[in-house]
Amino acid sequence: MKSVFKYIASIILVIIALSVLPMLPLTAQAAEVKGPPLEDISFEVVTVEAHGVLGVAEGRYDVFMWSMPLSKIKETGVDVSKLKLIPTVSTLFALVFNPYSDDTPEGKWGVATDVDDGSKHFNPLALREVRYAINWLIDRQHIVNEILKGGANPMYAPVGPSHPAYPHIESVIKELGLTATGDEAKALKMIEEAISKAASELEKYGYTLRKGADGYWYFKAPGQDEEAVTLLFVIRPEDDRRQIGDYVAAQLEKAGIKVMRLYLERREAIIRAYFTDPKSLEWHIYTEGWVSIAEAPWIDADLAWYYGAWAGFLPSAVGWEYKNDTIEDLTLKLYQGKVKTAEEYWDISRVVTKMGIQEAIRVFISENLEYFVVSPEVTNLVYGRTTGLYGPWSFRAADIPGHKLRIVQYSAAGALFMSSWNPAPPYEGPSDIYGSNIWRYVRDYSGYWHPTTGIFTPMRVTWKVEYGEFVAPAAIIYDSAKDDWVPAKPVTATTKVTYNFKFGRFHSGRMMTLFDILFRYAWLAEWAHKDGPDDKWYHSEFEESWLPFEETMVGIEIINTTAIAVYGTYKHPVSPEETAAYYALWTAWPPEVVMAMEYCVLFKGPESGKSYGWYEGEAERWIDALSPEDSIDIKAALGIVGRGGYTPPHYRATKELAIRFPQVVPPDISEAASLAISFIEAHGHAAISNGPFYIDKYVPAEMYLELKAFRDPTYPFTPEYWQKKLIIRELKLEYLKVPSEGIAGMPITVEFSLKDVQTFPEPGEFPAKEVYAEVILFSPEGLKLYIAKPEIVEEGPPTKFKVTLPPAATMGLPTGTYSIEIRIGRLPGIYIIREARAIRLIGIVTTPTTPTTPTTPTTPTTPTTPTTPTTPVVGPTVTVVKTKTKTVVTTFTQVTPSVSVSTERVPEYTLTFVAAIIGFIVGLVPAVLLARRR
Repeated sequence: MKSVFKYIASIILVIIALSVLPMLPLTAQAAEVKGPPLEDISFEVVTVEAHGVLGVAEGRYDVFMWSMPLSKIKETGVDVSKLKLIPTVSTLFALVFNPYSDDTPEGKWGVATDVDDGSKHFNPLALREVRYAINWLIDRQHIVNEILKGGANPMYAPVGPSHPAYPHIESVIKELGLTATGDEAKALKMIEEAISKAASELEKYGYTLRKGADGYWYFKAPGQDEEAVTLLFVIRPEDDRRQIGDYVAAQLEKAGIKVMRLYLERREAIIRAYFTDPKSLEWHIYTEGWVSIAEAPWIDADLAWYYGAWAGFLPSAVGWEYKNDTIEDLTLKLYQGKVKTAEEYWDISRVVTKMGIQEAIRVFISENLEYFVVSPEVTNLVYGRTTGLYGPWSFRAADIPGHKLRIVQYSAAGALFMSSWNPAPPYEGPSDIYGSNIWRYVRDYSGYWHPTTGIFTPMRVTWKVEYGEFVAPAAIIYDSAKDDWVPAKPVTATTKVTYNFKFGRFHSGRMMTLFDILFRYAWLAEWAHKDGPDDKWYHSEFEESWLPFEETMVGIEIINTTAIAVYGTYKHPVSPEETAAYYALWTAWPPEVVMAMEYCVLFKGPESGKSYGWYEGEAERWIDALSPEDSIDIKAALGIVGRGGYTPPHYRATKELAIRFPQVVPPDISEAASLAISFIEAHGHAAISNGPFYIDKYVPAEMYLELKAFRDPTYPFTPEYWQKKLIIRELKLEYLKVPSEGIAGMPITVEFSLKDVQTFPEPGEFPAKEVYAEVILFSPEGLKLYIAKPEIVEEGPPTKFKVTLPPAATMGLPTGTYSIEIRIGRLPGIYIIREARAIRLIGIVTTPTTPTTPTTPTTPTTPTTPTTPTTPVVGPTVTVVKTKTKTVVTTFTQVTPSVSVSTERVPEYTLTFVAAIIGFIVGLVPAVLLARRR
């Protein structure tokens, strides 16, 4: 749990609001209804997948909030024509390994000492060559066809074939020779050689590692009995991962490695794999499942989440930790915006992808093509192009007759959640998909990635992005060593983002102000720095999450009661929206609740006397604001906070800031605590936030939770707001004309047409003018030979494009079957449409003269920054997408957007599944990777 991405990531009963909030004039109350279209949403649990599908088909539920392959849905016998099937490609399956070995000469060859009993064992997964070989040992195509019934694509890296950025890393996969079917013989040879080499080396230190007559490897440490080399394989039994785990285990045993299969339900599996010290050797392999909950098209967050120790879930969040310094440095470089151009961004991304595959702490298996089952009664349902219903937009706009939505989730374990609800980074809330499905509607965000374009879109914050050189004499920054807000760093900022906030009340009834935003910043900074050996406000997880972000901060300028300017050094090489997302400060938790939970973590529960931790495994309890039991202690701690019995330095400093900056407006802490206590007494939990719904009722024993619409008049959005604001359009390729034959040295003309089809809020067709498009000629071996930019010849709709490859593009090429591919999208280097046609070229020479780089003078080797169809990029390659929500002041050329996706095997709706990654990088910006455990 070590991440800080740009990312990462309610309310009060009307009757309570009336009792604790000032009464408004009747005319004001009747003037405008606030909140979502739905009145309430209930969440229940089924323990069998088919029961969820049948429950929707039979009218007991409206939404089955669990995606499944179409084949499994049909197996239930339901008439799918009478249901809404919402597609998603946001889930993935992977294997994660425990590579622990001792930091000793023999440890280099796989010797691992159990930290609990001191016994020594041989861990074959400590050998990189063994881990890497598993890429060939498994037949991904077999898994896709036989286990997943065709409802998936083979996957080799943090982003799969449906991701719009996949073409940028596809060359790495080809270079390494990875294929869907694998190569069992090659893998067995690689593993045999690696372990044999280890056996030879370990003999020098008195260890015996031999292969027995039964074909299995045996290990003997000095002073210990001989034992079979055995891997503990944690396998999730409730879905297809059971069969996948059994298959992988059988393959490993072919390599002479015994496998103990541990079929563990989700919570026990999660704790063992992610929250147990790897040195205890309680597991070696785990069948992971991840869900992406954002459409962000950029992959820096995915790479850091799945390959970087500083950002993601590598073994482990507790105890020993795997780390590759080069991967750490490169993922940080991408994250912190230390790349100048799109070309550099993609070049580094390819390097990290290659290293990650070779290090093989994770071996990816599949990206899954699945569907949510929804009642046709549900209307205005906005869903993500790849995330489906896993994003935050769907139930902000959806409605149903009666305005009461019934959602059911699936859990074989018969539990609703498997993680705690607390404000600690990186998630700033629950980290599992089950809790996240609810939390997304209990909280609001500064902004979030648009469900189809993937562009970061304003929610509670709007912005203006400026690039240049900025001096900020009035800016301030929190200094944890001084426990105070001090003048900003004396450095020149290269980025300035001005933010305007749409404040409203928290669910408890307390009005938000700038104080809440600045408190969140100070709180994270305080906990991320160890200011002395006895600093109790410090946690290493906060440090790993926060410091990479803090290093790019220069300062914060307070403008007025609802606006600030953030100065820093981060700059996304292509997208100003991503720059805005990176620095967007916001909070989902009221400071009084944060301080109450903090008090319990530092001093134990005032009522129970139990110890609490921010993370799993740190104390008796993982502090959880949703837990009725924990809320008793949180309520008691709120009383202490309200009486002034606990005043942490970050609170005091931010409160005193109001003396210099009256725009900050701190709350009356006694009143704020009292309102929070009243909320807990009314609802039985302390999960107080600021989104369109609040948690009215939670009954753990019945696995039941109910959300109510937040109708407070200060809430900024009406029921119709997102129904009108969210415009959903999809680029459709109408036709593609490529000649089937040609002569080398002669021109080749390519034509295609596009429509921009709107499906929400009203259907319609529009010209596809603001796109990036390129036409690429590939050699028979798959090398790029030439890149051309098509021009619009007819506006449409459909919009017609045409390009002619000049004679120089094919001059001297030998006879062979080449291919011409078109790539189209709304963002530069991000491809929504990607389609190829074969062309037979007749050459005039017999010696191949295939160049290794494109011959177009102005096109880089890897064309990641295509320009508009008619305007080439001049000078720097940074592009800026203009929107009505911000202004960008720059000195570089501004061009219009681009995008693309493979249509060979992947349904058109598939786009990106960022993974993962992640919650809310500092509670400041929603996670771009936003991945949740499944």
